[in-house]
Amino acid sequence: MVIIVNRIYSSKSFIGTRIYSLTCRIFAPIIFRMTTKKDPKKPVREDWHNADIKAALEKAGWSLRQLSLKHGYAAGSLRVTLTNHWLRGEKIIADAIGVSPFDIWPSRFEENDTANTRRCNVKQRRRDKHEQSKK
Repeated sequence: MVIIVNRIYSSKSFIGTRIYSLTCRIFAPIIFRMTTKKDPKKPVREDWHNADIKAALEKAGWSLRQLSLKHGYAAGSLRVTLTNHWLRGEKIIADAIGVSPFDIWPSRFEENDTANTRRCNVKQRRRDKHEQSKK
């Protein structure tokens, strides 16, 4: 146990000793608790690697280009989803593989399987809200 205390000296040694003993009693337990107590950390789930996503798509009989064209997007549109947060693209890829988008990109979603809105594009949220209102 390491105790770092500034000892205050005065003309009366009784006062200096008294302050020293008080600071030892106050700070020693705090320093000891700070250095020895460790909280267990929650294991962090990692996103799938881009190559793993592409391999899973190929195994299911799809490519990013084919999926993009099938859903009416430009040929390279779904490539953006591998690096950026795009809810529609994530859903398209996840549906083609047969898993939920949360399983592929856990860092982009909250614990309750909803999109992390801080990372969403504002225009994308408006479009999604508009689509939901049509249904």
